[in-house]
Order: sequence, then C-alpha cells, then structure tokens
Amino acid sequence: MKIVTIWNTYGPYHLARVRAIDQAFADDSIICFSHCASNHQDYPFFRDMLENHEVISNRDSSELNFFSSFLATLKLLRKHQPSLILTCGYERPETLAAVIYAKIRTKFVKVFLMLDNQIDDHPRKWLYEFIKSLYLKLFDGFLIGGNTHLEYLKHLGVGDRKVAFGYNCVDNDSISALSNQRSKQSIEADDLPSSKYFLCVSRLVEKKNIPTLLQAYAIYKQSIDHLGDRQDFDRAQVWRLIICGDGNLRDRIIDQISALNLVEDVMLAGRIDDLGELVQYYNSAEVLILPSHHDEQWGLVVNEAMAAKLPVLVSQQCGCSQHLVEDGVNGWRFDGNSITELADRMIWMHKNQDRLADMGENSWQIVQRYSPANFARQLQDLYELVI
Repeated sequence: MKIVTIWNTYGPYHLARVRAIDQAFADDSIICFSHCASNHQDYPFFRDMLENHEVISNRDSSELNFFSSFLATLKLLRKHQPSLILTCGYERPETLAAVIYAKIRTKFVKVFLMLDNQIDDHPRKWLYEFIKSLYLKLFDGFLIGGNTHLEYLKHLGVGDRKVAFGYNCVDNDSISALSNQRSKQSIEADDLPSSKYFLCVSRLVEKKNIPTLLQAYAIYKQSIDHLGDRQDFDRAQVWRLIICGDGNLRDRIIDQISALNLVEDVMLAGRIDDLGELVQYYNSAEVLILPSHHDEQWGLVVNEAMAAKLPVLVSQQCGCSQHLVEDGVNGWRFDGNSITELADRMIWMHKNQDRLADMGENSWQIVQRYSPANFARQLQDLYELVI
C-alpha cells in the first residue's frame, strides 16, 4: 500500500504528521507531494523535505497555473498509484486531481480531505456553499481539528461517520524537549529581555488583530503602573510585550507603538523560522496571546506554546479556543473584537502570576490530546472504516 500526502510545503507541522503516519502504517510507504518547488512569500522553510518527496510543479507558488498543476498531479498519481491520498484545500487543482484519480480507480483508491474551515470564518455565499456541498460528497473521509470544523461539515451535509479528529497538531514532544533544555534562569539569546513578558507569535497581517493587542496592552500597562501597593514590587513591575512575526502591517504597527508611547515596552522580534529559537521565546515568556479576530481556523502557535508549558490567552474567534483553552485552568478566552476584555485578561494574568506555573502544567496535559500520534491513529481508524 502507498499513501500520498499533498500539502503546499513541508514545514515542522506537516513533517510531524508524516512521521506519525509512517509509524502508524509501518508496513506501507508514504510519498509527500508539495504543490511547488518554493513559496518565498509565505513559507521560507521549504528546506524541510523528506527523501520520499515529489514536487508537483517545479516553480515558485507565485508562478503556478491551475491547469498545469492539475495535470502534473494526475501524472504523479498515475506514477505512484497510491491506495490512500491525503490532501487539503478543496479549491486547489491538486485536490481536484486527487478526487478525479480516486473516482477513476474507485475500487482501489480512497481520498481524504484535511481541513479546518469554520462556518463563521468569513461571509459565505449560498451558491458557492451549495456547490461545495456537492463536491464534498466525492471525498471518502475528512480529517479535521475539532467541533467547530465538524459543525461546518454537517452544515454542508457531511455525516459523522466520514470524519476523524486530530488534524491540528504539532510535535509536542520535540517542543517539550527543546524547552526543557533551557530554564527561565538561563536565557542565552542576547535579544531576549531579562524581565517578564507577554508573547505573541503572529504574522503582522490584518486578521491577526495586532492593533487591538497593542491597545489592550496600553490599558494593561496603565493599570499596573497605578497599582497601589508598591511594596509588592514584582506585581507592580510591568511586563513587556514581545511580538514574533512579520508582515505587511509592520510599518503601521511601528507607528501605533510610537503613538501609544510603548517604544520601551514592546519589542518586534521579526519572523522566527528556527523552531529552537522560537521555543526559547516560549520558554522565557509568562503568557502567550493570540488575538486574531477572524479567519483563524485553528492557531497552531497555541499548541506550540502549550507544549512549552505556557498559559494562553486566545480569542474565541480562533478555532482552537474551545478545544485547547479551559477558562481559569490553563488560560482564558476573550472576544477578539474587545480591547477591554483582552486588557482585563492580561491584568488578571499579571495579578495572579503565582498561578501561572500550574496553568502551564495544565496546558501541557491538555495539548497531549492533540499529538501527531493521535492524528495518525484517527487516520488509521477512519481508513479501516471506509474500506
């Protein structure tokens, strides 16, 4: 038996899934298709490739053509003749090619769609949704993140029996091991502050809602500055805010930081591509914040932070929030459109910092339910069911 996975690129998230599938299907072989040879704009980590890797179109993502990608995918599928195809992005030519190939060889091939779309990601048009519901009937199964994604599939007419959970996972064990190599008392990176800080790992794009985070942080800072009991220096000391990421709103965010008089308090660390370096930021932070206010199907940085034993503040608009965040246990959810609600949660974290270590341990326990090994087990069960 051969299994084909089709993703745009193979960064740490996908590689962890592939390795877990390889262990679960120990007697079978896996071939990894990537859409293109590079994606310089969105994914600088194309270097992460396995030996069993096939490039569908030997171009950069900006140069792709729908029809040529469709034909190239069909050609590769005919070459390898897989029994199971895992693909993502129902609108992509590679996915359409996988469906057509599976239907041509209907007795021999199953095709599963991996997705984390939610019904309220963005405004939806009824005609497009109707066509999508017909198209989804052609898939043999679906691998999803959680209940919000299941609700959307049900809305489109997909039954429970064709669905398996666990898609949204990261390599928890590797992150934990990297985190354990360093303690909060042994910061090695020169650009990490020795003071406490909130951490946001996010691209600087509109949906990530960084302007709201900055306004909430300004309220938090003002509140802590006015703490009455100055004898409790630790609780009166304002935490900094570090943002790891880059994007087209960088200049606007720099201007906002200046306008809010937060130049000494907010650090823009830029894009961090190396997982070990990113884990060092997790390891030294007090709390992770993900403030996205729309179109955030999951938010895998939350998984990463929880694997590093961080408490989390996550907007309810993030797909992961109802699965990974237990209010008061390992963090809090908040409305991504409410500046004051986020500020209140930040203030709560600061004033209850003696509880953060236990909340971090709870994060670790919760995220164990979302591991690559569990994803692979769910995949196995679904495959056995459909055959």
